[in-house]
Amino acid sequence: MLTVTKFRLSHEDWTQLTGKYDVKVLKRSTYVDGSFILDTVRLEGRSCELTQFLAELKSHPRIEEVRIAELLSEKGLAMLRLKTRLEGSVTQLMVREAYEFRELVENGKETWIAVVPSTRVSKLRESIESVAEVEEVSATKFSYFKGNSARLTEREREVLATALRMGYFSSPRRANASQVAARLGMSKVSLTQHLRRISGKLAARELGALNPLDSGLVLYDPLVPPPPQRNRPCRRV
Repeated sequence: MLTVTKFRLSHEDWTQLTGKYDVKVLKRSTYVDGSFILDTVRLEGRSCELTQFLAELKSHPRIEEVRIAELLSEKGLAMLRLKTRLEGSVTQLMVREAYEFRELVENGKETWIAVVPSTRVSKLRESIESVAEVEEVSATKFSYFKGNSARLTEREREVLATALRMGYFSSPRRANASQVAARLGMSKVSLTQHLRRISGKLAARELGALNPLDSGLVLYDPLVPPPPQRNRPCRRV
């Protein structure tokens, strides 16, 4: 049995600087190469905050190398390549214990979501608490195969392909429901039911409902309002 576990934490990593400065991580791609973590990071922030963030980032004790791939100061955007030591990192623990994992960085905090064998959840938590301050933990049972029912059946694929070829989804529409149903040898009502099921499955797949790691619903609670935006003046360096 597998468990999807979410950890919200903070520790001595460069991600803490996003809380010190008003810098937002738009996207982060992580790759482990030997004893190092290679991150490609897209950042957003006010020009002055971004400049100060980058200056302090380069001197962070865990950072081995910072490469600025692109910097648009006037738009407050930057794309970086970071080389960080793997030893003693949360990433190292996730690589060791989890089948899959994702990370969200926000306001100096990290939210990690990992698919872990249920028998290893306690061990992973203990390991993470040895290198970070864990503020929140939640766990949910999960099966990769539970979502198989959301795959299109052969008949549903035939219905979808026929409707697409005949122009049912075109604008303006080249074929109506009755014409598509006649081609498939079914009633208009049956076609509508098929298309409704197909739409539901495709929507679930697109939104990541079949894999909690790909779903924003795992990372964000829509009922909780976002934190107020800080509007502090830039500090002089």
